[in-house]
Amino acid sequence: MIEQDPDHHLYATGHHNIVNIPGTDEWIIAYHRFAYNPAGRWSGGDGCHREVVFAPLTYAADGSIDQVRPQVGSYIRSLAF
Repeated sequence: MIEQDPDHHLYATGHHNIVNIPGTDEWIIAYHRFAYNPAGRWSGGDGCHREVVFAPLTYAADGSIDQVRPQVGSYIRSLAF
């Protein structure tokens, strides 16, 4: 469903959780990652600086879950109902 993206220096995309926005058919995945910057250092210096990020979870026409691509930026969505 989600995996590291070495081309964008994003690793350790694990420990995810999936939540539904109440009253909608919208689903969001939350996962950990850490980034390896082009200068050759982990974002936290030792690879242990983990970030929690969110991404929309989408489905293909056949009902299967689309591959989630880790992003460098942030996914922002209002949770107001």
